[in-house]
Amino acid sequence: MNRIWISIILIALALPALACHPELEGSSEVGGDDPFGAESFDPAAPVGTIAPYDTSDVAPAPTPEEGQCGSAMGRAQTELTNRERAEADLPPLACHDGLTVVAIDHSQDMAERGFFDHVNPDGEAPWDRMNAAGVTGWRAAGENIALGYPTAAAVTKGWMNSPGHRANILNGDFNSVGVGIYEHNGRLYWTQLLARF
Repeated sequence: MNRIWISIILIALALPALACHPELEGSSEVGGDDPFGAESFDPAAPVGTIAPYDTSDVAPAPTPEEGQCGSAMGRAQTELTNRERAEADLPPLACHDGLTVVAIDHSQDMAERGFFDHVNPDGEAPWDRMNAAGVTGWRAAGENIALGYPTAAAVTKGWMNSPGHRANILNGDFNSVGVGIYEHNGRLYWTQLLARF
C-alpha cells in the first residue's frame, strides 16, 4: 500500500515539471492548464456568439505564387492574426509553407478520423507532426485549433476571446505561422501552427 502512495506522489511531483518542458509546451511563456498553450473550443458552442470582424478591407497575406501557404481563407486568417499582433506592437508572422502543410494535414486528420484535439489518435503532438513532415530548426511552437467557425474573421475573434489561444497569437517569441482549414460535412476544422525558427 505504501508503494502505491509513493508512486502516486512521485507522479504528482513529476507532472508540473513535464508541463514546463519546452518540447511539450512549445513555448515556456505560454501558461494555462493545457500543455499546448491553448484550450480547445467546444464544438457545440454557437457560432452566433462571436461578433464578426469588418473584413471588407482584408487582403490575403502576399505569397510568391497563388496556392502557396494555404488557401485564400487561411491567408486571410493570417492577415487578421497579424493585425492583432500589430495592435499589440508585435512584428507580423511570416507565412511558412511547411507549417501550413502540417496544419492542413491535422485539420483533415481530425475531420476524417473524428477527433478534436492537439494530439492525434496515434499520440502525435504538434511538434511530432512538424518533425515528421520535415519542419525542423524551430525553437518554440504552439497550436490553436477550432471547429465550426465559418470564416477567418469568426475564428480569429474566437481565438482572441480565449486566453490560451490569444496568448499563442500574441506570443512575441513566434515569427512564423501556417493555417490549415478542412471542410467536412459542412463544418470547418481549423489548425493554426505558430513557431519560432
